[in-house]
Amino acid sequence: MPNSLPEFERPPINEVVFGVQFEPLADFKVGHLGLFWHRIRERYPRTEDKVPLMHAIEPSELKPARSIVQIAGSEEMPSPRCWFIDDQQTSLLQLQKDRFLRNWRQVRGDEQYPRYVCLSQLFFEEWQEFVKFSRTEKLGEPRINQCELTYTNHFEPGQGWHGFTRFDQLFSFVNETGLGSASGAADLFSWKSHYRLPDGQSGGHIKVDTAFRGPISRLFLRWI
Repeated sequence: MPNSLPEFERPPINEVVFGVQFEPLADFKVGHLGLFWHRIRERYPRTEDKVPLMHAIEPSELKPARSIVQIAGSEEMPSPRCWFIDDQQTSLLQLQKDRFLRNWRQVRGDEQYPRYVCLSQLFFEEWQEFVKFSRTEKLGEPRINQCELTYTNHFEPGQGWHGFTRFDQLFSFVNETGLGSASGAADLFSWKSHYRLPDGQSGGHIKVDTAFRGPISRLFLRWI
């Protein structure tokens, strides 16, 4: 069956993340991060400690945001999130007691995007490795409650756009009318939107922000 999706020779993709969130493994401790690293250390020899990601479920319907006050009622230390990074630093695994993610990213900025099929296969292989580890260590079977696929794209000036008044050259949802003003071009641009997918059980987020690298401004687009 031919691929109906577009293929670009030089896609502006800077990072891709495949991930799953599962019900917290009650017996998962800090030591298990080291035990899992021992299994994959040949492929991922570097590590970094990170603050754990919050456990969050995509809502089935949009509701007004409400302020929530959380009171800590336990002296138990939160289990950290660990990055396991390969030698090139372009691939990494993220692991915590309720989350498993695999990132591919550009480091120098000229690395070739391996494409979805390759990255998805690598993610599922690494995920099965963790599932086996969880069984071996008697942590239980991870019960997935949410999946994630994130694309991050960088658009630098001169590559499809030339100024903050011509965003319509990049994004079809932006109308050219009214982008300019009497005071000149905009200095920054930000956009955030949410879409309900056809299955009614999942959603997509699009976020566009302005980022700076040295003297160069660029647009940073994330699709989740």
